[in-house]
Amino acid sequence: MAEIKLDQDNREVAQAITKDSVVTCIKTSAKDVYVKSIIFNVATTTLFEGDSSFADKGHTLRVHLFRKNPGNAPFSATVDVSPVSAGPMATMLSVNFKAPAEAPVKKGAAKKAKKQTAKAK
Repeated sequence: MAEIKLDQDNREVAQAITKDSVVTCIKTSAKDVYVKSIIFNVATTTLFEGDSSFADKGHTLRVHLFRKNPGNAPFSATVDVSPVSAGPMATMLSVNFKAPAEAPVKKGAAKKAKKQTAKAK
């Protein structure tokens, strides 16, 4: 378990993920304060207090602190990065979702589409 504390003077941190982990925003100083959990080329997640996301091992996690309402008041957030213990939930969380593959194009489909376009004109 690693606790990351961010504030208005230290708004970004990067950490290597060595085990599949859950990233949880456990505390913010105000309702309009949130963090973005960024795993380069994989996912970006906005986390308000109590929200969680998953981080795959072997990636670098970047956490950025933001505030919706501008002002000079100090603000902060605490983020917890905890490894996922082995078990069915860990397996379920570690599934990588991929976009569905494009449907195969049928032979002659391009000619048929061209003919239909010509008829429509």
